[in-house]
Amino acid sequence: MSLMPLRSSRATRMFNTLFRIIRNNWKETLIILCLLVTMGKMRLDYKRLENMHETMRVSLQDQIAGLQHIHDEELRQRDVALTAYKDQLDKIEKTYEKDLETIKADRQEKYQEYLHRFIQDPEQLAKDVEALFGFEYVE
Repeated sequence: MSLMPLRSSRATRMFNTLFRIIRNNWKETLIILCLLVTMGKMRLDYKRLENMHETMRVSLQDQIAGLQHIHDEELRQRDVALTAYKDQLDKIEKTYEKDLETIKADRQEKYQEYLHRFIQDPEQLAKDVEALFGFEYVE
């Protein structure tokens, strides 16, 4: 029974002493409280800033990954287009070579025909040339 009131009176005395110190030094106490509040606010702001930085970093990494995917797809499409272009160019070159050979063969055939006609009947050849081109043959 005597222990309980002793604790209570001891706590009351300590509280009174603390209250008296705070009351006598209220400016310093207020400054310390303001500093503690400011430090707490700064730590909270710093944590928020760190969280925002991390969110932005993750977002940028996601954007970079998306752009890389788009770039890879464009490269693949470019390669497909280049392959199609090369195939088409090869076809055109083969057709050109084939047509060139045909033209050479036709020209050689016509040359032989006109040479034979010139040897056999030069006058008829001259008339054909006059009719075809519209000018007069002079000997």
